[in-house]
Amino acid sequence: MDGTQISSIQQIVDLINAGGVTAILITLLVLFFRGDVIPRKVYERMLRDTLTKIAADIITSVTALLKEQDNYCEKQVDALGKRFNHIEDCLEKSARER
Repeated sequence: MDGTQISSIQQIVDLINAGGVTAILITLLVLFFRGDVIPRKVYERMLRDTLTKIAADIITSVTALLKEQDNYCEKQVDALGKRFNHIEDCLEKSARER
């Protein structure tokens, strides 16, 4: 056998191997969804609990981000208010001096 034949045989074996793995995974998924591997109620409860935790994490993260942005906006408004009040004070002071 030369290198080309060995290479083609390896490719065929790899293809069969990949197809077998795919078939096994598909079979496991079908058995899983039918409830043969784990009872359907169990994995539905697990899925519901997992989705609830993920949703809670997302809500917590978004809430924290919104609070952080609100605090930043309040600081900016306070800073602008101080600048505006300072300008207003200067205008009043210059008007009194006239």
